[in-house]
Amino acid sequence: TQAGAWSSPAPTCQPITCIPQQTPPLNGLVSCTSGNSIGSVCTFVCSPGYTLTGSGSTTCNDDFDGDITGVWSTPPPTCRQNDCSPPHSAPLHGSVSCSDGVQVGSQCEFGCDFGYATVGSSLSSCDALNGSEPAWSHPAPVCIQVTCVPPQAAPTNGQVSCTNANNADSVCTFQCDGGYQMSGSASTTCNDDFDDDVFGIWTNPAPTCSRQQCSPPHTNPSNGSVSCSDGSNLGSQCEFACQLGFTLVGAALSSCAQSNGNPPDWTAPAPICTPVVCTEQRAPMNG
Repeated sequence: TQAGAWSSPAPTCQPITCIPQQTPPLNGLVSCTSGNSIGSVCTFVCSPGYTLTGSGSTTCNDDFDGDITGVWSTPPPTCRQNDCSPPHSAPLHGSVSCSDGVQVGSQCEFGCDFGYATVGSSLSSCDALNGSEPAWSHPAPVCIQVTCVPPQAAPTNGQVSCTNANNADSVCTFQCDGGYQMSGSASTTCNDDFDDDVFGIWTNPAPTCSRQQCSPPHTNPSNGSVSCSDGSNLGSQCEFACQLGFTLVGAALSSCAQSNGNPPDWTAPAPICTPVVCTEQRAPMNG
């Protein structure tokens, strides 16, 4: 009799594996209990400074579809670089520029508008030291308006007017009252001296206002005297007199006056005192 034959050869049993094998995510590591075989559990970790996005593990499972390829229970995760939160923002009256946003290693530099000074550190970096969570090395500074101290005050017998009080770039202008003259500069400006503090400097010291005077002052004439109501100050009136036996030659009164915006001057020069001379007596006739 003729021998029979099997319709198909005996099958073989091959291990089911998950394709592709798990590989470390960028900036991370993976560890699997049994490679990519059925039942293998792969665990993911990220390098310091990075955070896992997705599941921290995945398992190779049989999907029972009759082939030798299984399926991973979850897709592989990614490692996202940690950042510093919240991001730095520009201070009021200032600006900020960061080299790499809020990422680790980013350095932010702060600046203030003209007339404002930085109070605090002008640099802040996003650091992750010894595996710790990233944090800014310094808080954001504030911008404070530069001022000149002390503020300008009106001089005695005068006034002052400033464009912006004692703040940076303010211009203060001085005037003296009528009858007074200024000694010093008529204006001063508050400038930033760029020494990294909030204090500026005035370009000029405040002037003073002194009485306008006639020069030189009147003095006693020889063999006489002078009496002035207010020294040699503007408006003073001087009266001259001679000693007994002398007579005044010139005006007895002289005032310190000002006309047409000219410097004050005496209305009359000082007089002189000359001896009183009697006419020579002659012998009478027959005497």
